[in-house]
Amino acid sequence: MDEKERTVYYRFVEQVINPLRFAHVRRFPHKHDPKKYGVWAHAALFALKQLENKTYRFIIDMVSEMPRILALLEIEQAPHWTTLHKAVQRLQGALAGRLVA
Repeated sequence: MDEKERTVYYRFVEQVINPLRFAHVRRFPHKHDPKKYGVWAHAALFALKQLENKTYRFIIDMVSEMPRILALLEIEQAPHWTTLHKAVQRLQGALAGRLVA
């Protein structure tokens, strides 16, 4: 993809995913996890939420209309807003520290 075509949100999601990749955070940490969204997608969507300072519903609606970001996250559709909210509650302590580092 050309540098010119990349939006601010696309570059931001790339900047969130790269440290996760370098820190060896597994996309699906448990063997029997459903292979639908994963930790990277939830972390990137939560980071977008924090960047925009909007509600979970707004962020999910926004991302569902951005097919390049969905392709970057390797998901076909955006998760329901409650899925993101529950994932953030589970990962709040452990993943937030690794992201900041």
